[in-house]
Amino acid sequence: MDVGTMKVSELDVHDMYVKHKIVTNISVTLGANATLGFKFKTTGDVSPTPGLSFFNLTMVTFNNSTISTFGNATYSISEKKGQLLVIHFELHVNQLPEEEVWVLDRWMKEEDPYMLMTVDFHWKLKNEKALVIPTPSRHADFICSVPYARNRAIARQVVPLKCERVTKN
Repeated sequence: MDVGTMKVSELDVHDMYVKHKIVTNISVTLGANATLGFKFKTTGDVSPTPGLSFFNLTMVTFNNSTISTFGNATYSISEKKGQLLVIHFELHVNQLPEEEVWVLDRWMKEEDPYMLMTVDFHWKLKNEKALVIPTPSRHADFICSVPYARNRAIARQVVPLKCERVTKN
């Protein structure tokens, strides 16, 4: 089997929660947790290599400034033809102009924030003799936003997001 061309048949975000915190009048943190599921078109012992994975979450603010955070796969659950990765995005401090910090805070609480999650990951496939075949990499982008039917009256510390895949690599 040519693992370099091994295709992922399904790749989606099962759930994602994002939070922010104002640190100073010119800095804000962004953090998140996400569960990412993917299935392969092949059978075998498919294992992700979280140490070789890269996860980035970015939000563009009103004046085209960006805030972002980076994540690690904290653990994975293996199935016969798939994986379930839990990704933790650490709270990361971002500098913004003072007026944008307060607008961002209101926007996260009252409006519909949009974010881009970028995923680059490697996996390894073991054959019947437990030999590790070289690890190919894959890339995916997701647009994440707040589901429309949410209760805006509740002040939230953690915002649930719904993500849709926008690339097919």
